[in-house]
Amino acid sequence: MNVISPVPGSFRDPSGHVYRVQDQIFRTVTKRFADQFETVDSRGLIDELADRGLVLPTERVSTDILGPTLDDVKYVLRVPTLPFVSLPYESFSALKAAALLHLKIHLAALDKGVTLSDASTYNVQFRGLSQSLSIIYLSAPTRMERFGSAIVSFANNS
Repeated sequence: MNVISPVPGSFRDPSGHVYRVQDQIFRTVTKRFADQFETVDSRGLIDELADRGLVLPTERVSTDILGPTLDDVKYVLRVPTLPFVSLPYESFSALKAAALLHLKIHLAALDKGVTLSDASTYNVQFRGLSQSLSIIYLSAPTRMERFGSAIVSFANNS
């Protein structure tokens, strides 16, 4: 039987959590955030960002892999395991790389009609010394339509 270990830091995110099963990493999408994930996924943003090396690629797998105790889970995504966890605030160049990565992701998201709602440096990991990539898929993009009336209102009152 596989031992399912929750990754402690991921439990602050209401949209899903991260689990380790032996040497594999899985990211859940809760039912509450499934619509948001489906919108982003259907627009091809996650695949595009993965192809560009800006986020880890994902593979949708059966929810059964994490057992029957996760009744609020809609999707389970397998993601590659990184050799170590890095923290962008450990150096100025890492913070700069994380900021530039978020800008690239946000520009790609805007092209797909969504935007970022979370651009924390804790959502960025590094593969080697030079490649920064985002590890967040869920609390990131939201529908632009939510912001439309607020932006128009701001523009009209400026």
